[in-house]
Amino acid sequence: MKKIRYESDNGYSIEFSEKKPYILENIDGNGLTGEANSVKAPGRDGKTTYNLTRSQRNIQINCSIAVKGNNIKLMKKTLSENRDYAARCFDPKYFGTLCYYAYSGDRGKQIRCRPTGVPAFENDFNNLVKFRLGFESDDSLWEKIDALYASLGMKGNNYRFPHFTGAPSAFSFVSAKAALYNSTLYDISPVVTVYNSAVPVHVVNVNTGAFLKFKCPTGKGHRLIADVKNTTAVLEQYINNKWVYKQNVIHYLTLDSDLTNFVIAPGENEFKIMEIGEDETPILVIQAHEPIIGV
Repeated sequence: MKKIRYESDNGYSIEFSEKKPYILENIDGNGLTGEANSVKAPGRDGKTTYNLTRSQRNIQINCSIAVKGNNIKLMKKTLSENRDYAARCFDPKYFGTLCYYAYSGDRGKQIRCRPTGVPAFENDFNNLVKFRLGFESDDSLWEKIDALYASLGMKGNNYRFPHFTGAPSAFSFVSAKAALYNSTLYDISPVVTVYNSAVPVHVVNVNTGAFLKFKCPTGKGHRLIADVKNTTAVLEQYINNKWVYKQNVIHYLTLDSDLTNFVIAPGENEFKIMEIGEDETPILVIQAHEPIIGV
């Protein structure tokens, strides 16, 4: 059974399927084209194409609202309420997440997008109202809802360098690595979360050499969340059994950090926390979603 779910950043959400009141008729999620940058030299036949890119994604959905019952007045009222709710949910001022399930048991695909306009509802016919939804995404690719995920939280033996003998030093290196395999052809931008680091956060992709280093520690009961794709970094504190926003820390990112190239590259990837304080057990979590070319 095909179904879609849209969760708007304004707090509203709707699911369309074969069940009333919100019925999914069909979806065209492959609104993607290629864009070629080319040049034609004077006096030369043909042209030279020097770059190929994908366009933004455009999605079209045909759906309807249907109600049933014996009380005509009540059905009209319910239909009007559902129509008003849909108009609020698909407010083009807000972005949201569109999730698509092609069949029963499908793990699903998702994409960040925004409605291109408020739904234009057709006339009520036999307690059924048809309408069409359009979405525009800044991304070209859908992504799997299930996330790629890796974490580490073990601290290596605390030895003095360069020799692995002698008294413990003030710092040590983490022995375990968070390993992720990217089976696609695309670089994937992750969300990096570090908990309980007593020294400035320094995370490296061992395979590519790219790293993120922040000139601020998280400390016990804190976590730093760096969203590479959206170029954001925030510090949160665990208070009263929940995580609470504390401050924006993107300005603490060092100038030599490579936010653009800090990705999960195709193939094997190993991520590592470089330095930890004595008697600290920081936790590193790497999370991302695998991109999909079509629906």
